Amino acid sequence: STTMNYLQPENRNQMEMSSMDMLVSSDSEVRVVDAFVEALDMKQLGFREELVEEGRPPFHPETFLKLYLYGT
Repeated sequence: STTMNYLQPENRNQMEMSSMDMLVSSDSEVRVVDAFVEALDMKQLGFREELVEEGRPPFHPETFLKLYLYGT
C-alpha cells in the first residue's frame, strides 16, 4: 500500500486533557511550590534567560526551579 499525505483521524485510544489543573487537586503541595516560584523575581536571584538562535528553545528557569523544589 502506498502512503498518502492525507490527514489521519485522531487515535481513539489516546487520552486527551484540556488542562493539567484538572489532574492536580486544589490542595496539592505542588500548587504552593508553583505560587512561590511565580512570586519570585528570578532576575534579582541571578537567573537569566539566554536567547538561542539554533535548535530547540530551552525551558524557562522557573520550570527547573519548580521541579527542583518539588522534588526535594
